[in-house]
Amino acid sequence: MAVFVWVSTQVDSVMALQDTEEYKDHIELVDFIKMIAIPENSSATVSSWRMGADSKSKIQWITNGRDALLSAREGRVFIKINDKPTIQEIIQKLEPISWKVTLLGAEAGVFTVSLEADRSWEDYVDFGEYLVSKGDAKKIEDGSSHSAGCEAKWYIIDLKGYKRLWLYEFWTYGNRRGYNILKFQYDEPEMEEVCENDG
Repeated sequence: MAVFVWVSTQVDSVMALQDTEEYKDHIELVDFIKMIAIPENSSATVSSWRMGADSKSKIQWITNGRDALLSAREGRVFIKINDKPTIQEIIQKLEPISWKVTLLGAEAGVFTVSLEADRSWEDYVDFGEYLVSKGDAKKIEDGSSHSAGCEAKWYIIDLKGYKRLWLYEFWTYGNRRGYNILKFQYDEPEMEEVCENDG
């Protein structure tokens, strides 16, 4: 299965700033992964738009679930690790900022879930290495290029009670800010390098 790699040219930061006052309910990273993962006893191999759509969901959906002809559903979600926000911006004081979440695939056939955000290096947490430290993941490929200001890594996520997920983590950074993409895939992908080689 080919992996679809892209870097957004528009960060959507205005929406991210506006929605903080309306919706600050965070979800822990591991709980987010459990929400999108397929239970081990399920016969399904892909997910659907019903993930994160229940009344208690912490995802603020933008795409209407009735737009069944679309090939993706988008929303915003606040992710935390160990009860700390993973993105913050100085407005008057530090305020938590949400991630853009996208379900890639038709209503009944989601094959990838992505998180995207523009982040300060002061907030940067390597999600993959965090999961490795918890014993929930293993790094299988590293195509990073530090001279190019780019990190690109692949991980296998194995959570008890859930089917395996593959995580692609991309982080491109400049002086103080960077763009972060995390893609959770239900099928083993082809691992493509997107960073320039060192040297």
